Amino acid sequence: MKRRVTHEKTLSKLSGSLLLVGAGKMGSVMLDGWLARGLAPKRIAVIDRDISLGFGGVLWGELRGLADPETVVQNYITGLGGGDVCPEHLENMLSDLYARAFADAPAMMEAL
Repeated sequence: MKRRVTHEKTLSKLSGSLLLVGAGKMGSVMLDGWLARGLAPKRIAVIDRDISLGFGGVLWGELRGLADPETVVQNYITGLGGGDVCPEHLENMLSDLYARAFADAPAMMEAL
């Protein structure tokens, strides 16, 4: 007999960190589904390799509207124009995200 796992119970019990890398538009669909099923993150880092001037990353603009208003949804811009996304950038993003109490303007990681 197979045991059925309900995602609602599983997601609401997630207490560690979840890192979703390189997911693009599918990442926003996955996150939307997880949030609808009870995942309640305190912080979300959105890494964009594009920018809408005067606004921020395109994916960030979509994802921040899905999260709870109390959630820190911080945008990190890196790899513009096909530039490399270095491990150091990811380390800096995570360090910055965990230190934040609230979201701020998009951070350009090449400049850090």
